[in-house]
Amino acid sequence: CALVFCGRTTQLKQAVFRSALVWAEPVDPGTTRCARTRQPGPACRGSNIDGHAADRAERVLWSHIGADCVDAVRASGRDPASCLEPWTCALGDIAASLTTDDLEAAFGQIAALPRQLADFYGRFDVLLTPTLSAPPPMIGEMAPDQPADLLMERMFGWCGYTPLQNLSGTPAITLPLACDAEGLPLGVMFAADRGQEDLLLGLAFELEAAQPWRDRWPPLSVQGGEAGRAA
Repeated sequence: CALVFCGRTTQLKQAVFRSALVWAEPVDPGTTRCARTRQPGPACRGSNIDGHAADRAERVLWSHIGADCVDAVRASGRDPASCLEPWTCALGDIAASLTTDDLEAAFGQIAALPRQLADFYGRFDVLLTPTLSAPPPMIGEMAPDQPADLLMERMFGWCGYTPLQNLSGTPAITLPLACDAEGLPLGVMFAADRGQEDLLLGLAFELEAAQPWRDRWPPLSVQGGEAGRAA
């Protein structure tokens, strides 16, 4: 689906709304509904970006970041399990099971994304998605002592809209434009092509002017009470 913005500052023509994660997993209906309420325009689609490849590349590189931590601790003569979280150690184990072909494919995806995104943003001004696939998880759901496979799926299932920006270095901005039924903020993310930070900031300025969020606090928050708001 697309948006047509007529803002004085941004002068956007079209923006795409993508209602599935980059690797096509289901998304929380409430989160999608909140993002869709920001659409004032007609529908259209178009993308040559391989979301599955982007997700795979992100997982491979994330695992190697954990492995770098494990290797650094071992090089100091210490046992990684004695000073690193189980999740970090598990990432090191996952990286050890990967092949050089996996790493080369990940770097190949990074190299391909700028061209793919430039083509995409040649037709659309911004990409609109939820920031996360669901409201904030319950305490413990993302604990570092969870089984590694389970935690990997939970984490990337929750933050699956961000790998394109993480891998390509393209700008994005998340705005608290919606709340769930319990008053928790739900982010709406706008992404654009390289060098388009001014477009995103201009769009954010207009959206905040149209729908201010400064005084909107969830019932349970550090600033949730009247005293907090006054401060």
